[in-house]
Amino acid sequence: MKKGGFYDCVMNAGKELDRVKDYLRALAGEIQLPTRHPAQAPSYPVFPEISVHPFRDTKSIAGVKLLQDQFPMIREEADRLLVSDYLQYFPRGIDKVNPTQLRLKSWGLNFIYYMGEKMEGAHLCPGTSELICSLAGTCLGYPWGDAVFSVQAAGSNLSAHCSVDNLRVRCHLGLSIPDSCGIRVGEQKRKWREGECLLFDDSIEHEVWNNSKEDRLVLILDFWNPELTEIEREVLTAGFRKSEVRKLFAPIRIRNTTADKAVMKSLEAKFEIGDSDPLIKKYWH
Repeated sequence: MKKGGFYDCVMNAGKELDRVKDYLRALAGEIQLPTRHPAQAPSYPVFPEISVHPFRDTKSIAGVKLLQDQFPMIREEADRLLVSDYLQYFPRGIDKVNPTQLRLKSWGLNFIYYMGEKMEGAHLCPGTSELICSLAGTCLGYPWGDAVFSVQAAGSNLSAHCSVDNLRVRCHLGLSIPDSCGIRVGEQKRKWREGECLLFDDSIEHEVWNNSKEDRLVLILDFWNPELTEIEREVLTAGFRKSEVRKLFAPIRIRNTTADKAVMKSLEAKFEIGDSDPLIKKYWH
């Protein structure tokens, strides 16, 4: 970001980007920002002056109601995807409670958007893809924002962990939810319900479990934290969409999956094409 001119571009901006300036200074190790929650430990610094909510009210993000209203269509498309090939995901800390029950090795993922790019899953679920692209507040262009159908195998747990940042609010739409499934964020525990969304801050320590004999299916969709301004969202997207930046963290995201070298090569080609975006040219000199 410093070599490409992005850092200086932001630092020379007005007061509207003061929080982004502090965020980048913290990312560069020049200052230290306070952690607002004892269980909050994202990989990146905590973005300043954002309140902490392990779970958020679904009314806080307008797009959630539209997602829930379209549950039958999303569920129908998801059911068709269950017989297609999923990218196998092997998250660290996976605990296979009862391996004899596992239809999948751990997690099955079908990406609609991944690392800022539209993926094959978008073509397999056109209604869902069109819907999420129409929702206000999603961060599909921001390379840490995802849209993905996620199958958690029966008899599996994912141990406590924190995600990368507090810039997003993660939304889970329950699609197929057996008993004995749940999620803990901070000290709060919740259960998914079919046709309903859960909103949570995944920069706070969280864990999930499926102690049933059936797989659990949710649609994961990331929204911008509603406390970020439009200009902050724009600048943060531009900063992390640059191909050189995405190439730094893409291997980290891929390494716990069954994705082969061809997948990585395809993504990197998309990253290069993305550098022609006027948004990149606006902030990277």
